[in-house]
Amino acid sequence: MKPTTYSPSYERGRRIGYFVNSLSKLKKDLESRDYKISQAQMRLIIKELQKISDFEKMDFKKQKEIYASIVGKYVNVAKATERVTWICLHIYFCR
Repeated sequence: MKPTTYSPSYERGRRIGYFVNSLSKLKKDLESRDYKISQAQMRLIIKELQKISDFEKMDFKKQKEIYASIVGKYVNVAKATERVTWICLHIYFCR
């Protein structure tokens, strides 16, 4: 038998719930730094993710790019705190 190799270039896409959990973690982290994300902002982000056709069928890398751009649209991370960067957003996917 051949050993299977892991290719990090393609990872199967995640469901919407994965990104909702990631958003909740981001909200808690930002609240600990005195920046609030409102329920309306969260709903708009989730709603926009749900509008994307075949989002769950995309590879994970593409999903992360879309998620980061949508979060950046509704949450001004630069204003929120200097320590939270786009790299930090990607860390939330690894938890």
